[in-house]
Amino acid sequence: MDIFMLDLSYILWYLIGILTLGILWFWIIPKHMTARTLYFKEIYDINYPKPVIETE
Repeated sequence: MDIFMLDLSYILWYLIGILTLGILWFWIIPKHMTARTLYFKEIYDINYPKPVIETE
């Protein structure tokens, strides 16, 4: 549901991008993909935590 809400929040930006003949998409698409990547990285970090290495 979280990823759906994230994608839904960008719908208005994509529609505004249509009004600018796609020029705005040069900024919106990278921002959207970065947000999705960070979301999936957070899920990955929760499911596969980094091992703690003890040094003496």
